[in-house]
Amino acid sequence: MLDSDHRQFTLNAMCDIIFMKADSRSATIIEEIEKNVFSKPWNLKNIEESIANRLNYSEIAVIDGESAGCIIYSKNSFEAELLRIGVKEKFRNKGLAGALLKRMFDTLSEDGISEVFLEVNENNQAVKFYNKNGFTEIARRKNYYGNENAIIMKATINTVNDENTKS
Repeated sequence: MLDSDHRQFTLNAMCDIIFMKADSRSATIIEEIEKNVFSKPWNLKNIEESIANRLNYSEIAVIDGESAGCIIYSKNSFEAELLRIGVKEKFRNKGLAGALLKRMFDTLSEDGISEVFLEVNENNQAVKFYNKNGFTEIARRKNYYGNENAIIMKATINTVNDENTKS
C-alpha cells in the first residue's frame, strides 16, 4: 500500500497498528477516512493539495490492513495548526486519536515547536477530546459556522530543546 515512513505500535494491547506518512498515493485513503468520519469531508482535490503543501504533514493509521484514521497538520518554524484528525467509527474509543495526537506532539517537540492551534465548532463532541488532550480555549469566532461559534484552542508542548536545557 504505502512504502513511506512507518512504525509499528500496539494500541491498547488489542491490535497492531502501523502509522504511515501520507504521500500523493495516499490521497484516496484519506478521502475514504474523511467520508467515514466527517459530515463535511474534504474532497480529493483538497486532500491532494494538502499533501502537496510542503508545510503540511499527513499521517495514516492502519490497523490489521485497514485504514483506521488520519491526522493532518501544518507547521512552520515556530507553531503548528491541527487541520484534521479523524478515526473511523469501528476503531473509536481504543486510543487511536490520542496516539495520533501524541505522535504529532512528539514530532513537533523534536522540531522545537511548542504551540499547536486548532479551530473547532463549539458544538462538536471533539471539544471534550481536545480538552482532555491538553488543548484549552483561547478565543471564539462568533457565528463562524452560520449560527454556531468556532472555538480557537491552543496546546503548549515541551520541546526537546526545553528538556535539554533543564538538565
